[in-house]
Amino acid sequence: MRKNNTIFFVLALLFIANFVFAKAGLELNGAMGFINPSKFNDEFAAEYKKVISPIAPLLAPATFKNSMYDVSGAIKFFLIDEFCLDIAFSYIHPEFETTLKLNDTKSLTTKILMPSVYLGLGGNYYLGSFFGFSIFGGADVGFIFPIEFYYRLEKIDGSYFEGKESHFGEPVFSGNLKAGLQYLIGNSIGASIFLGYKKAELKLKYPDTTPFNTKDAYGKYIFQENFVDISGPFLGAGLVFYTTDAKKDSGQVPDNDKKATIRVMEDKKPMLSEIEKFTKTDRNKDYFLPRYDTR
Repeated sequence: MRKNNTIFFVLALLFIANFVFAKAGLELNGAMGFINPSKFNDEFAAEYKKVISPIAPLLAPATFKNSMYDVSGAIKFFLIDEFCLDIAFSYIHPEFETTLKLNDTKSLTTKILMPSVYLGLGGNYYLGSFFGFSIFGGADVGFIFPIEFYYRLEKIDGSYFEGKESHFGEPVFSGNLKAGLQYLIGNSIGASIFLGYKKAELKLKYPDTTPFNTKDAYGKYIFQENFVDISGPFLGAGLVFYTTDAKKDSGQVPDNDKKATIRVMEDKKPMLSEIEKFTKTDRNKDYFLPRYDTR
């Protein structure tokens, strides 16, 4: 039900915007991000070593694999044909994987997922179209906040910790820069490829469960909540759907057509003056010459 309400709201907003702005549009994208939160990786590996080996220090080297994909969209309001304002929204899925190599045959792998949501405002500028292609660039700023925390942490004995917690995390200011190439198929649908840079952090909130609630000998939590830097470049592609210009479809005469109409009327002026002369002469003849009743 909530999904249907969201779809209805977006369509209604596009319909209204079509009569207020030059045109409106809906953009849907998918992107892959390249992130390297080195500070978080190092701190998490050190903290987890203390949890699984609380007595003797664990000297296992750690390797990291980080990835992020982004499913995003924007509702676009064109002030002119070349510039639009955007309401941007994204579902961001960062994944952090750490591998601790105990020896040549045994390793421990941990995986943490932090799905998040981004909401922002921005704009895009489009250069002139050339055979349907146009270059564009833009930016947006807003807030990003986690909505879920999933973990699977392997232990030395072969078992593992696993769990998932849904929550609305603390919003953190974020932004994106983007440039790309768009190809329009007609006036209503297009495809684009783009690249850009995301500046963003996530406020990390560990669940109050084992092993994250483990304390050291001084009574302090071993896992310390901190920010996770997910800034980095991204590459993606998408589709865009445009409404037509309602003002043009309403039957209003463009300025060029108005000028052409005026020129045609001016060309007809000599002809109209001759007709007026003839009409006046005919009326004078009827006035001065006697009329005869033919009955």
